[in-house]
Amino acid sequence: MSTRAEIGATVRSETEIEDSCIIRTNWGAVDTRSHGDRWFHTGLGGNRRSCCIFDLVQRRSEEIEALLTLYSDQVVVLRSWKLGESDRIVSMYGAQNGKIRAVAKGARKTKSKFGGRIEPISFLNVQIWKGNSELHILNQADSIELFPSTKGDFEKLRKALAIVEVVDELVGESDGDFDIFRLLVRVLGQLEKDDSPFILGAFLWRLLQIQGVAPDLSLCMECGSTEGINYLSPDGSGILCEVHRGGRFIDDEVRHLIEMALGGEVSRLLIFDDLVARVRFEEVAIELVENLIAHRVKALHIDSQY
Repeated sequence: MSTRAEIGATVRSETEIEDSCIIRTNWGAVDTRSHGDRWFHTGLGGNRRSCCIFDLVQRRSEEIEALLTLYSDQVVVLRSWKLGESDRIVSMYGAQNGKIRAVAKGARKTKSKFGGRIEPISFLNVQIWKGNSELHILNQADSIELFPSTKGDFEKLRKALAIVEVVDELVGESDGDFDIFRLLVRVLGQLEKDDSPFILGAFLWRLLQIQGVAPDLSLCMECGSTEGINYLSPDGSGILCEVHRGGRFIDDEVRHLIEMALGGEVSRLLIFDDLVARVRFEEVAIELVENLIAHRVKALHIDSQY
């Protein structure tokens, strides 16, 4: 039977000891067996231990940390969906970083550190690991506002879900547009306090304007006339007069409401009480948005699905 000294002598050299991983047994002895470019280390009784290559793990950790950058941002959660057995992918819009998609590891576990904070319509402070992939890693999420009144009211919730869905679908990947973030936070805050009939339509028109795809309603896009301009062009890019009419008819009242929204008169618009005009005003905006994203806004048709 080998002595401890004899077994210890089988280690090749001090340099190799430093470059390998050595597990000491309960007996205090070391046994090394060559296996390719790695060593397996076992105890005196010959029971094989797991190969714990600490130096390799350390080097890999250092390499990973070199590739990742930790950053912080304020975000609104747009949507989330399942990934694997316990994770979620979260789509967010940040004040500094714009559209962000990150994996929340273990988010679906009962004792997840994220809890319900990463559900849509949540306003958060987050810390995120950013690597070479477009899919980042959510490290921490702290609540700023979870909008409980909105989430507890079906009509408010329907509008809020439509708002975050449109941002997720319409806004592309970029370095971020603070105007979009500010608009998003303000409209969700206003909805939490008071559900104005015009809030969804006003948001959609303002978002279209920030994105640079709102129609010019000042004159006919074909002839420049300012008379009888009541027809939205088929592609939604401008307005047409009676002579060049085509597309959707919009009356003077609705056109005035759209001009108010695009002109920044949202506070006046929100106290407007003509519900018939509100429906037409909102319908035109929804039609434009759905044409741009090439499908229906799901949240606006929740009641029609049941």
